[in-house]
Amino acid sequence: MQLFKTEQEATKKVGIGTVDTILDIVKEQELSNPAIIILGEVVKHRAILANVQQEHANI
Repeated sequence: MQLFKTEQEATKKVGIGTVDTILDIVKEQELSNPAIIILGEVVKHRAILANVQQEHANI
């Protein structure tokens, strides 16, 4: 499970955990609304997707 608060890139907050740990992670990372929750296998690919996004931002 991934939860991230959408803000400007420099202040974006991301919390990654399981259903059992996500509440603690939300408190630790001080995540709040508005936020997006992503569930499933796609969370495992976050680093790859972030690299692709960065590459396209530099074009």
